Amino acid sequence: MRVFVFAIDACEIDHVEGWGLEALKLDQYGTYPALVNEKTQLPMSAQVWGSFLTGQVQTFAYWQEVGSTWRPLTRFLSYGIIKWLWNFLGGTLTRRKIVKYRTRESLEGIPLDELLHRVRVLNFPFVNYDVEAILNLFETVPFGKWLPLMKTIATLNAGEVLRALKEDDWDVLLVYEPILDGAGHFNFPDKTELLRRAYTHVHDIAAQYREALPEDTLMLIVSDHGMKSDGSHSFRGFYSMTPETCFTPEKVTDFYDFIIQQTGEV
Repeated sequence: MRVFVFAIDACEIDHVEGWGLEALKLDQYGTYPALVNEKTQLPMSAQVWGSFLTGQVQTFAYWQEVGSTWRPLTRFLSYGIIKWLWNFLGGTLTRRKIVKYRTRESLEGIPLDELLHRVRVLNFPFVNYDVEAILNLFETVPFGKWLPLMKTIATLNAGEVLRALKEDDWDVLLVYEPILDGAGHFNFPDKTELLRRAYTHVHDIAAQYREALPEDTLMLIVSDHGMKSDGSHSFRGFYSMTPETCFTPEKVTDFYDFIIQQTGEV
């Protein structure tokens, strides 16, 4: 069986169910405990995708601070007053960290696209996702313009994915979508309608993917964590798949062996 993975950063099950996003609720869906940083006791994010790729928990810091600079004025204007004060008092509003991000060479274990022969990866962390470009958009573009821009990018990426689904050069296809994470962080405290629009856009893309799904292909939707109403990460990840299986993940690294078993390659 082939496996198509639609990795959605920060997909929160409460929104999926509360807004009736049926295309994200496949034949089998639920949650699993998010990876937690032992020092901070907070859910990890980027490291989760490295853990998903390798089947081993990645404990390194995803980035290293190498300097700082002033935040642009457009960032100030994108905030509501409560979040503006929150960030100002926390010292994060006026200064922006300059960081160096980890690469795939830092991953422990063997990534799926190295272990299996016919793996195609589109826009996935640690492989070919341009995290710096997306974070620059998050930092410089007011939310009113950021969401339409990210929706356009997501639509363009979806077009590439839909073309890939028609091709026969893969047994595992990995795709990543970050829009919900950015929208969730912006959603504090008064932009719930814009967050709903972001979810609806991802829902519509997922519906297109399912419609184009080749025969004998398992579709897996997975998130690294959810998102609380205050814009912080929640302690559970979301998963959804079709067709239904007897597999129930207890941690994000469980998906590694599950995907390998589905392909029957190893």
